Amino acid sequence: MPGFLLALGMQFTVESPRWLCRVGDMKDAQTIIRNLWGDSEVDKAIEEFQSIICNDGTDVNSRWMQLLEEPHSRGCIKFAGINGVLYFSSLTFQDVGIASGALASLFVGLTNFA
Repeated sequence: MPGFLLALGMQFTVESPRWLCRVGDMKDAQTIIRNLWGDSEVDKAIEEFQSIICNDGTDVNSRWMQLLEEPHSRGCIKFAGINGVLYFSSLTFQDVGIASGALASLFVGLTNFA
């Protein structure tokens, strides 16, 4: 249910003006900034975004497959949905007979520590 609500809600969100600046779509970025923060903030926000873009060292032409290359490949475990597993862990522990929430949290904590 939370994933469904997130997907539904994202249909009504605006694009990131910082991303639009990064890919060179200044007109749309200015329109969104104007709608969100007003006319007086447009120039200031664009200048700030451009400063961040110039200094953050990221590459617009990055590819998803780069996540599988070293040194990023170890970080791909996040794609396994560990947050979903932890969210439903209390139900899982109840199914195997551990009714205490504190005990279930202890097992999760010990597993994370290990």
